[in-house]
Amino acid sequence: MIPAHALADALVQKGIHFLADYAPRSHTTEAYSNAEILAGLARQKDARLRLALIPAFLSSQELASHSAQAIEISDKSGRITLKVYYTAAFLLSKIYAADFRAAGKATDHLGDRFSKELNLSGATDKERLREVAALYEKAAGLKANWLGTFHYAADRVIRRSMKELEWAKN
Repeated sequence: MIPAHALADALVQKGIHFLADYAPRSHTTEAYSNAEILAGLARQKDARLRLALIPAFLSSQELASHSAQAIEISDKSGRITLKVYYTAAFLLSKIYAADFRAAGKATDHLGDRFSKELNLSGATDKERLREVAALYEKAAGLKANWLGTFHYAADRVIRRSMKELEWAKN
């Protein structure tokens, strides 16, 4: 298993700062593939590390494009986590499309890969995201506000992107 600090470092190296404060920079020299990073996040016991999948998918076309390979190398729990979090990121990219555009963050690289497999039937993206949250609560066996957690991850990406736009102006 990839250590948490190494996963945080790998994301920072890809410009994803969601876990930047998770652990001090370890200056990891070992390189991990994109699929290994995603699979490593999916198998973490720490919910915050797993949640970093959403910013990873939203922020990096490179990482998102390796979701299928990550699923191939994951165990059953990791596979469902990857599919659910990818689908949550896809739906959040649509729900918050105007906010992502305003923040200069392109999210059009995400496609609808797993909705059919997850049997989502909601008429709107918000309804489908609620279904994804309920599905993950059942699959994970953890009662939590997954819907709020998913929205929190998107909000963090938007806020960080807005700050980066401000920093670039100064």
